Order: sequence, then structure tokens, then C-alpha cells
Amino acid sequence: MQLRGIYIPISFLGLFLSMLGLLVGSFLNVLIARLPANESIVSPGSRCPNCANSIRFYDNIPIFSWLVLRGRCRKCEWEIPIRYPVIEAMCAVAFLLVFFRARHLAGSPDLMGWYLLHGLSFMALLLAISVIDLDHMIIPDGLSLTGTLFGLAISFGAVEATGINWQYSSVGALVGGGTVLFVAISYRIVRGRDGMGMGDVKLMALLGAYLGFASVPFILFAASVQGTLFATLWWLTSRPNQKTTDGSADMAGVVVAEEQESVGMLALPFGPFLALSGMQWYLLHDVLPQNPLIMNL
Repeated sequence: MQLRGIYIPISFLGLFLSMLGLLVGSFLNVLIARLPANESIVSPGSRCPNCANSIRFYDNIPIFSWLVLRGRCRKCEWEIPIRYPVIEAMCAVAFLLVFFRARHLAGSPDLMGWYLLHGLSFMALLLAISVIDLDHMIIPDGLSLTGTLFGLAISFGAVEATGINWQYSSVGALVGGGTVLFVAISYRIVRGRDGMGMGDVKLMALLGAYLGFASVPFILFAASVQGTLFATLWWLTSRPNQKTTDGSADMAGVVVAEEQESVGMLALPFGPFLALSGMQWYLLHDVLPQNPLIMNL
């Protein structure tokens, strides 16, 4: 790959993006922990959630420091959740996947730069949103709305790299968010309770802005199928025993069973399934069946 007359091996770029993914993943851990609590993601610096001791730079190296410290804080021995290095590794893998899809643009550094900006920001946003939604069942506007605006902005300059112009991006945001909003309102009217939150509406607008309106049918269908399958497995494997060992009724189990008497009564966040389906479309859309009515527009 030639950049201003300097030859950069494509494998070096892949290694660099892997390292960048680890660093961004480390930042996402901070963002995931602080954003829902309305804390600054900049100050104070990294610290132990248990003893609030500042973490030295050599104890803050993604994955490596966790392994060296055997998953514990150096000062208070608090057990650091394994999710921290897992999120860092997931971000690195996501960045690598974007890189592999961008390799065909190696001869055009400008186009590759736009493609990487589009794909890397997309993956980082979806990873952070998914974990926060799993933890708190909320999707912060700071991520979804900012991501939607960023996706729209990129579409003005990245059309040659991504194939998504500002018209596709704008209609995608409107159709994606509008469809989920319609479903949420309809569910509320029919069932008398919320099935989706406004966070899902804004997330779908983000996905449409980044991927264009052609992605909307697949994302909604795939997210619904995968969400239903997961909810069914969760319900089947987590149903409590209604009898204790002595044969008497376990009242706590009965209450839980009554509250979750069907898969439809489970309260599971839908955002991670929308995000997963968005990633699947991004990585696999060129091998997925296309809707001829949409593709010919």
C-alpha cells in the first residue's frame, strides 16, 4: 500500500488496526462503565471500581495486564471481571474484520481511509451500545444520536468506498427508525405495555444511517429471529424448579414461573440483537440474498 510515496505492508496495517482495536476496546470499557452513571469518560483517569486506586499505565495494557495480574487489582486484590479483556479482544477482532473487508481498497489510500473510518466507528459504537443495553436495558442518546449523525456525515465523503450515498443513508435512518417506532407504538396499543423503547428506535436509525435503507428488512428480520431463539433457549434453561427436595412447593419458584410463564413475557433487551444483525449485514451483505425491488431503486 502506497501512502504519499511510502510503501506500507498491508500486513503491518492489519497488525496496527488490531492493536488499535485493543486500545479502543479498553476505552470502551471505561465508556460502558461511566456513561450510564453520567460520569465523565475523561476525568478522573482509570481506577479500580472497588478501591478507587488509580491504575498505573503498565497495569492498563489491554489483555496483557489482566493476565499478568491474574485478573485482580494490584492494591486491593479485587477480582477484575473477565468481561474487560473479552471486550478488548472483541473490539480487536471487529477491527480486523473491517480491515479484511477493506483490503480490496489497498491501492486507493483515500478510499481505504474513508472505509476504515466508516467501519471502525460502526463496530465500536455497536459494541458499546450492546453491552450497555445488556447491563442496564438502556441505549444512551449520546451514542445512538451521535452515531446517527456521524453515519450521515460520513456518507457525504465515503460513497465511493462504501457504496452508500447521503440519500441512501438519510432514507435508511428514517425508514429504520420509523419502522421500529411504528412497531413499538402498535405493540403498546395492542398489548397495553411497552415492547420496545425509544432507544431501539434511535439505534435502528443509526444502523440505517450507516448501512443504507437496503439493510433495514434484513436487520429487522434477523434480529427478531435471533432474539426469539435466544429468548426461547433462555426461558427453557432458566425455568425454576417448582418443587423443593422435600416435595413441598417452592413459592419463590412459583412466583418467578408465573411472571415468566411464556417466552413473550421475558424482559430482554432488543438492542444487542439489532446490533448483531447490523454487524452481520455489514460483513456479509455481499453474499446475502438481495431484495430486487430495493436494489433496483
